[in-house]
Amino acid sequence: MPASTHHGIGPDRGAVEPNSAALQARAPAVDVERLAALVADGEVPWPDDLSAHQATELAAAVRRRRRLRLVKLIARQIAAELWRDKPPGARNDPHHL
Repeated sequence: MPASTHHGIGPDRGAVEPNSAALQARAPAVDVERLAALVADGEVPWPDDLSAHQATELAAAVRRRRRLRLVKLIARQIAAELWRDKPPGARNDPHHL
């Protein structure tokens, strides 16, 4: 939405762009990584009082954490399956795949 209009009805003299420094300065500081860890773990619900910029940053951080968690889970499952499929004598042989 341009700064000069307000829902298409008329001028909005106090409007600021969503990613402007003025809007970000008015929003309270948030430790995005810490909050992302709590949200990704399901320990706290998604906060409703974030600015658009903060919500975008938090969503990206939560997404990164959840993606990394999924990749690690899949890697552990594959490693466990490979280990389980090795013959007992070959488990300690680093040259045997």
